Amino acid sequence: AEARRGAIRINTGAYPVLLDGAATATFFHEALAAHLLSGKYIAEGHSTVFSGRIGDQILPEGITVTDDPTVKEGLGSYAYDEEGVKGQKVILVEDGILKNYLLDKTSAAMLSTMFDEQFYSNGKARSQWAIAVGEDGEQRVVSPEPRVTNLLVECEGLLEEGLLYEGLKQVIKDTPNTNYGLFVEGGGGQVYIADGQFTIFPERVWRVDDKGNKEMVEGVKLIGNPDEFFGLVLAAGHPYRSFYGICGSSSGGVPTQHRGPAFLLERVTAITGVEESLTSRLLPRL
Repeated sequence: AEARRGAIRINTGAYPVLLDGAATATFFHEALAAHLLSGKYIAEGHSTVFSGRIGDQILPEGITVTDDPTVKEGLGSYAYDEEGVKGQKVILVEDGILKNYLLDKTSAAMLSTMFDEQFYSNGKARSQWAIAVGEDGEQRVVSPEPRVTNLLVECEGLLEEGLLYEGLKQVIKDTPNTNYGLFVEGGGGQVYIADGQFTIFPERVWRVDDKGNKEMVEGVKLIGNPDEFFGLVLAAGHPYRSFYGICGSSSGGVPTQHRGPAFLLERVTAITGVEESLTSRLLPRL
């Protein structure tokens, strides 16, 4: 709270960005796995970004993404999904190549017909259970659908943490008309399934100059498109960090966790003007 009290505002624009591991994991959750790789949304035509692209290079080489409900004591772990299929580790992307979708029995059957090849449930049928409460306070019955569980992003050739930060400083120096970049920690997000446009709401954002000095920034969100965003990755590095949360969908909110390395990106669009997080009651006490 004390750091946020002195937080500064920046202009909307595209900046070099260093995501910590938790922010990277949130990004992969929103911009790739949680909804855009849902077999249900692909089969129903709601998600088209990665539809029919199994076998395509969709991420930089060296990046592998897995979804694994068998992780010991994972927030999204279980033995069997809600259709009785055993929970199993699934490689969604291997070395940058799309390998699979999140599937339950219904979506697997629909995709088998849609693409004229055999798909099988990989044990991802989940829901908030039988009843969910909507924003209007009304209860409704929900049906399970393919959902993300424990998402892990792994990269080859990881740099040490200090080198990645030095890389951010160098990108700032090399970027015309830019005097600083952003260091982003953690956060949540959302995605528009139809076109893949995503928004990340960081837990914390720092403005960093080319000498490494940093100041906390208030009221920033990051936006982008998956295909464009993945093409802007310059390097990945230590340490891995995890983020825990509740993923929302038509089948309600389910617990998930995701883990990833830090990512250095050439530029990301930052939108400012997000509502101030400090309340009028809190400010006078500081």
